[in-house]
Amino acid sequence: MKRGLIAGALVVLAAAGAAGYWWSRNHLVPVPLASDDAYFVRANPDPGQDQAKVVALLPPGPGLHAFILRQVGEPLFRQQADGTWAGFLAGSLWGSANHRHWRVRLRQAVRLHDGHLMDARWALSALRRMEDGPFKAEVTAKVVDDHTFDLDFKSPWDLPRLLSSPDALLLTGSGLHAIGTGPFMLSPIESGDAALVRFDGFRHGNAGFAEVQLPEDAGLMDGHRWAQDIIARRYAWAVFPGNVPPDDMAAVRNAPYDQIRLKDGGVWFISRRMRRLHPNLEDWSATPLFGAWQADMDLPYDPR
Repeated sequence: MKRGLIAGALVVLAAAGAAGYWWSRNHLVPVPLASDDAYFVRANPDPGQDQAKVVALLPPGPGLHAFILRQVGEPLFRQQADGTWAGFLAGSLWGSANHRHWRVRLRQAVRLHDGHLMDARWALSALRRMEDGPFKAEVTAKVVDDHTFDLDFKSPWDLPRLLSSPDALLLTGSGLHAIGTGPFMLSPIESGDAALVRFDGFRHGNAGFAEVQLPEDAGLMDGHRWAQDIIARRYAWAVFPGNVPPDDMAAVRNAPYDQIRLKDGGVWFISRRMRRLHPNLEDWSATPLFGAWQADMDLPYDPR
């Protein structure tokens, strides 16, 4: 009798232990997130200069495409230098110890470029369009309320890292009609090139200039033509084409531009009006534009 009771008790304890272990591994606990305020410091242009329309010359290709999307879209999370995570579009995060169950609460009152407010249904709709990762088959998604959704995966996933791409929550994916929540909207211009137009509904305030035109004409990278455009101060910033005639280069060195060398060997010529533009030396496509305008220099304002 006693042996039966002991055996039964052991079975109950084992079941309770297994249940407790399962609960501890699957239970959602808060994940600390830093604020994104430090990433969005507004510029202070003089009156009228916030209407400037500037031109930037960057190398065409995937890098330019990524650069544009980083101004148009925002990530849910961004990893900081110390390895922790900051919440951008995500205000709160909960996760399980086994990294299979997650709950995300979005920031409230975040406005999309099309005028709508961001909500959980929109976020899940955007995530399901992700071509990479587990969102095609491995996840069960559920809307909890207007600003909260759950993601349950079949295998462990590091959700903050998975959703740290700025194009994860673009309403229409990529292309000239992408809609996001970032400080700039993507708009085609008459030449057929892309332009980043200031989004006045951005939650951290307005960018310091009205528009950035990004021409993709390969002829603009011709050394002589590039030099003449720099001398004429056409560009707010421009990548060095690598082959400029010596006489042209001598004149370029007198133009009001600073030179910044990137880790990939590229060189940016940056107008001294934009000394608040800090290129990401490791990956220039990750360079933010918000706040990059109006240096303390006595130079004539020339938006050409």
